[in-house]
Amino acid sequence: MKNLKKIIVALAMVAMIPALPASAAYPSPLANYVIKGSAPQIYYVLKSGGLLSFPDEITYKSWYHDFTNVVTVPDAQITAMPHVGTVTIKPGLYPIKAGADRTVYAVARYGVIRPFATPNAARIVYGNDWPKKVVTVPASSLANYVKGEPVVGPDQYWWTRELASMKTIENDYDATLNGVHYQNVGAGNPATAQLTLKAVVINDGAQGRVNATDSDTLLFIGALPVRSGKAYAIAPGDYTVYQNEAHIQGYVISNWTGDCNAGVNHEGYIHLNADDKKTCTITYTYSPDAAKDPILTIHVNVVNAHPEKGTAAPADFTIVVGSDQVVPEVPRSYAPGWYNVKSFNHMFDYSPLGLSGDCNPDGTIEMRLGHTYSCTFGWTYIKPGDFRPTMGEMVLSAMIVGGTAQPSDVRFFVEGKPVSSGQIIDVDPRDYTVYHSALAGYTASDWQGSCNAAGQVHGEVNQLKSCVVIFTKQ
Repeated sequence: MKNLKKIIVALAMVAMIPALPASAAYPSPLANYVIKGSAPQIYYVLKSGGLLSFPDEITYKSWYHDFTNVVTVPDAQITAMPHVGTVTIKPGLYPIKAGADRTVYAVARYGVIRPFATPNAARIVYGNDWPKKVVTVPASSLANYVKGEPVVGPDQYWWTRELASMKTIENDYDATLNGVHYQNVGAGNPATAQLTLKAVVINDGAQGRVNATDSDTLLFIGALPVRSGKAYAIAPGDYTVYQNEAHIQGYVISNWTGDCNAGVNHEGYIHLNADDKKTCTITYTYSPDAAKDPILTIHVNVVNAHPEKGTAAPADFTIVVGSDQVVPEVPRSYAPGWYNVKSFNHMFDYSPLGLSGDCNPDGTIEMRLGHTYSCTFGWTYIKPGDFRPTMGEMVLSAMIVGGTAQPSDVRFFVEGKPVSSGQIIDVDPRDYTVYHSALAGYTASDWQGSCNAAGQVHGEVNQLKSCVVIFTKQ
């Protein structure tokens, strides 16, 4: 309530902005203008003539420094314009959380928020001082966003890229498919067609941790994420609708029913005429088989190019999934979620060939209920004396001062690729930025050695670059 009063007072200050004279010509069109009537509520005007409302002062000031750009117009003019949605915080500007909820979100374009899976993920994106950058919004504001995939590690979300992509509110709202602008249906909206996607979730009452509701689903009209049960106003035409399986694991999915025609991969198709009001439904039913824990098998492909000297076998390489060491070629079940998969080489005459299969090249994998996965590490024997003229080397190391922690407790990343303390890796001759995880109970120094304080280093041919971070017990 205290924050609400503050917002109302702040917005009310714009009432002191002089109205345009009655004889003045109002901007035509008002597109990209910020307007208000006699009430404190402020709106942004889209090119279509629709209004987006600012839900709070935090959202407003993510786009504008102050209220001097607000234009006061007659109330009748605002009433005549359709209210089509709500402004969301400028993408990339800062991480947000809602009320007392401890979940911190990255704000992506088109009103999508992505929860940080761990504090370390937030630190990698926003720096060591990321907690100071978090902005708290009213809990009710989260209803204005669509929840996207979690951010679990490096190179999955960069605030600079998101911030640079959205220059205006029009751009951020302008999620389009085939040039068609989507609008939330509101009172007085003159949209020519209306489409509602509806998810129905059937639970069996004894499924343990899997107990979904329709709010757990993520549906799409083309590329636009939409909420179950909410009507959207769109232009007439042909549309493809989808569901995102990752958001509702442990269920089998029926085809689209209602007004949609079903496709072969659980997508739906619909044609809308002017003034149509149609609904498409997709049903999710709990399945014991679909709810089984995911299974992952790690393979190691060793290339012994010189059999008389290259004698390593898959068992000679250490494989770690998450925090657990695993045996190659042996399937193993895991709880669903994101994992880092690593392969360590204790023989310096072998060079990595990369990671293939269901794992991402950076060693990350998302495992979902009811799925089986397979990833393969490749290693090749390097004949002693072989010269690799296009490569350099890099090693990242942790020094521990005090306490009982070990260097292996610190995780390092080179462009999203996890590496271990003291592990020598091959690098191309170019610029890199490296990162390290936090260590509970310790204070980390700036980067030292070949890296500058921010962790920036240039790889050079036939040179070893060594970067060190010192962790001191608090």
